[in-house]
Amino acid sequence: MTTLGINTASPLTRLKRTLQAAFGLIVKSAIFITIALIGGALSSWYAVESGTRFNTERIGPWTKWSNAGRPDADPYSKVRFGNRNELVFSSVLAARYEASRDSEGRSLHSSCDYVLEGLRVPDAWWSLAVFDTAGRLIQNEARRYGYNAATVMRETSGAFVINLSRDAKPYNWLPTSRAGRMVIVLEVQQSTGTASLQTDQDSTVLPAIRRTACR
Repeated sequence: MTTLGINTASPLTRLKRTLQAAFGLIVKSAIFITIALIGGALSSWYAVESGTRFNTERIGPWTKWSNAGRPDADPYSKVRFGNRNELVFSSVLAARYEASRDSEGRSLHSSCDYVLEGLRVPDAWWSLAVFDTAGRLIQNEARRYGYNAATVMRETSGAFVINLSRDAKPYNWLPTSRAGRMVIVLEVQQSTGTASLQTDQDSTVLPAIRRTACR
């Protein structure tokens, strides 16, 4: 109670109000710090999984990782590729492209079949393999894990397609078993030792990823 501008509240009441105000401030501060920590963690996770504009380049469904395997790579690239169960070539020697979605933007999944077509890499070594989201090669009874410039079967024109499916396909077939979500990795090395394609960076150089069926 206040009489004639004089605060007549009891000391206990004033203490209670002070504690309530302090508690409210502590709760607000805790909420702010929690949101900041969660936001920072999510931002770091996204940078590791999807890259940033400083270490990646989007080309159609493909993402080019410019610092893959480099000893002087940025922290996010080091974490991403340091945890992989695969040998990652340095981007100084080979350009690395990854795709986790098809050309229509849909996530790649082993319950669907895909055709990769249109890859054009003149006079360069390349390899293509499919992995699970943990960076492991997809185990399969056929023991087929990837193709490269020397092993892929071509048409007389030199063109080729690669089929991704859990069911056997003729010619260039990569089994996907029941891996769930998948990542396709394409590595390209120039005969000159440079890590860029000998054309403008055009999405037509990299293969289109076309979904043909789902179960």
